[in-house]
Amino acid sequence: MRSGPIGCLFRNYPEILSRCAWESSLITHASIPSGALSFAVAWTVSRLVKGASVEEVRSELANRVSAEEKHWLLEEQEWKLNREHYHVVSQTLRTIFSGDFKCFYFSLF
Repeated sequence: MRSGPIGCLFRNYPEILSRCAWESSLITHASIPSGALSFAVAWTVSRLVKGASVEEVRSELANRVSAEEKHWLLEEQEWKLNREHYHVVSQTLRTIFSGDFKCFYFSLF
């Protein structure tokens, strides 16, 4: 809900964008997947506002989210977070953008 405006406001300040997107989610949800989703939305908005194509965003998004997930898993120890399934957002984005929906659907069960 807050992530889109964060991406627009901080599109030229990637470090601030990242921190604000993560913290705005973590104060209420306290898990790496929720922070990663918030970052994914904010980052996507920032790239689109700056003129990136949808194809560019799709090709970069999973890797950017993966790097952020790892950062919050390993380096943000002062936050009391649920660190389980820390990679689920980046993996889901990779699967969705690869077009392999059948594989993705059956991996949920």
